[in-house]
Amino acid sequence: MTTHGRPQQAADSQAWLSQMYAIAWQQYMHEDSLGQMRNSVFLAANAALVAVLAAVSPSLADMDPIVMRGRKFYIGLAILGLLAIVIGVFSIGIASHWGSAIKAGRAYVNLRHAVARAIEEHVNVPPIALAQVEHRWREFSMSTATGEFVPFPDIFSMSDVRVRRRPKVSGWESILRTAKIVSAMGYVMCVSGTCLLIGVYILATKNP
Repeated sequence: MTTHGRPQQAADSQAWLSQMYAIAWQQYMHEDSLGQMRNSVFLAANAALVAVLAAVSPSLADMDPIVMRGRKFYIGLAILGLLAIVIGVFSIGIASHWGSAIKAGRAYVNLRHAVARAIEEHVNVPPIALAQVEHRWREFSMSTATGEFVPFPDIFSMSDVRVRRRPKVSGWESILRTAKIVSAMGYVMCVSGTCLLIGVYILATKNP
């Protein structure tokens, strides 16, 4: 039974690896798609906040001041300052969550890529497997080598295939930088709103 059992075990192991390999790539592509959807949601949410501030700013800025006890209170500017601070805080929060989602998604994609590569190494596939080719392309891009990447140097009919090296700022990194820019804009709005409130206070405390 041992002799007959080993080929069956080997076949079962091969079938399991094939299934896991397919699942790893499916999860890889699924997470990449989810990441793009999340980016759209975060961008839309921040754009909506900025649109609200831009829509109400002219009317609030043009509001006539309220005179109380002989002093002018620019209530419209005060509301605009408070609104800028609130929207800035929300923008900072959105950017923080967005950055965390980007990092988590990238880590998940890297993990699935590592699983696929490990399976390719385990079954000793030729150097044309997806994960291995991508890994060699990444290493080439980070090296000091010049020229373009040749994915299949040992296949004569495909030796003319060339791929440009990976940009220094990848798609994930550019999105993460965008989230940081959104966060910086949030801080700018908070500072601007605070300065506006201080200006309203100074104008109100001046002698008429």
